[in-house]
Amino acid sequence: MDKEDADELEKLIPGVFIHKPEHYGNIDMFLNDAIRHQPDRVELMRFGLTEIPERIRELRSLKHLTILEQDIRTLPSALFELESLESLTIQVADLEELPADISKLSRLKSLRVSCGCYDRPAPDYKVIPKEELAFRNVPPAIGELHQLEYLDISYSGIRTLPLRYKT
Repeated sequence: MDKEDADELEKLIPGVFIHKPEHYGNIDMFLNDAIRHQPDRVELMRFGLTEIPERIRELRSLKHLTILEQDIRTLPSALFELESLESLTIQVADLEELPADISKLSRLKSLRVSCGCYDRPAPDYKVIPKEELAFRNVPPAIGELHQLEYLDISYSGIRTLPLRYKT
């Protein structure tokens, strides 16, 4: 599909958001289009981000968000303002923490967090050993996600769970 066909389709069908070649590497253009179209699904990957833009909060209709950006280490408070979010996948090289604000995502049904993920590995890259990862704790606030049906935390530095999750 060429650019003209994609533009025409977006005009004809409200909410249709097509990831176009000009979005590649241009997070501002991508977010401008996403905010205009208010899709229910967005994938942030291969933008070379070191932080998630605060403008993410403007995606009010977002239900499914995938983040695959190796250099993201922290999650902004704006992310936890996405009240419609049902599914969140975070794949990074080394996440510092999952903030307690995760509990604000009251509609969240699926949460996946994976460290050791690289979307643009350098030729000499090495995966960070688990014991050196910063992500070591599951916040007790996860227990406040009453709609949560699926939790997958893989390749992390977590070695123990909060006492209230042990059976």
